[in-house]
Amino acid sequence: MVIGHLQITLAQYASAPDFETQEADDFRDLLTSVIQLAKGGSVTAAATSEAEKLLAESLKQSALQQTASLQKGLDGLLVALLVDGNEESYSHIRQIVIEQATHRADVDRRWFSLMGFDPEIREIMNA
Repeated sequence: MVIGHLQITLAQYASAPDFETQEADDFRDLLTSVIQLAKGGSVTAAATSEAEKLLAESLKQSALQQTASLQKGLDGLLVALLVDGNEESYSHIRQIVIEQATHRADVDRRWFSLMGFDPEIREIMNA
């Protein structure tokens, strides 16, 4: 089993930076969209400002650090929207978050397909 995991790790090693960059780009696009759509009271405004700051700072970070910063900004903003966000804005944001989560789940399933834990992914990838 250990040898199998090492083989999988070696197989993914060269592609890992691209995977990490794609993940960071996906979260950057999502946070940018959420910032643009976020409307609400003072809590949402403060979280939007913080998210904008984290978004700008993320450009100077490695892909893994970018993802962590972008997720932090996204989490803060989504929680703020629950406190005093505009209902229509929240509804629209919820839809794009679900779409992005579905996309990332598919990307992650494909990435981890070599592990063999997801028997359905082979069929999806071959379709």
